[in-house]
Amino acid sequence: MHLRRGETKAFLAAWYGAVAALADRGTYTFTEHFFPVSAHKTHEEVWFLMETRWMLCLKTGDLLRLFAGAPRDYFKPGAHLSVKNAAGYCGPISFNASVSADGKTTTITVDCPGERHPARWKSGLPSARPARHHRHRRHLFARPRKHPP
Repeated sequence: MHLRRGETKAFLAAWYGAVAALADRGTYTFTEHFFPVSAHKTHEEVWFLMETRWMLCLKTGDLLRLFAGAPRDYFKPGAHLSVKNAAGYCGPISFNASVSADGKTTTITVDCPGERHPARWKSGLPSARPARHHRHRRHLFARPRKHPP
């Protein structure tokens, strides 16, 4: 819900909090409660995976938001982040983000070859603007957000 409202910091606090509080350190599975009273639960594990997917690729209506909840540390100068052939509502999707060595620009490439590709794309990074269009591919450029000291 936080990501749909644009609350990236609140989403990340909840996401990291769930991992720290619910994940079993030995099996990397999740319990239902904050104290280990019940067996490991598939629902909690799947919910964590869905939230991780939303962090990188969130579809709302005809809009596909990439990196809507990704931590800004993922986009340090020289960083590369890539997802290949992920299953999604719009069919298989691959996307890649590459940050320049000086950290001033980020190039995002999206490949969504399915027939149900979204009508609109948006980057969760600030200052993203469309650059080039192909039939099922789109390149976005963005400048990483500067963090206050």
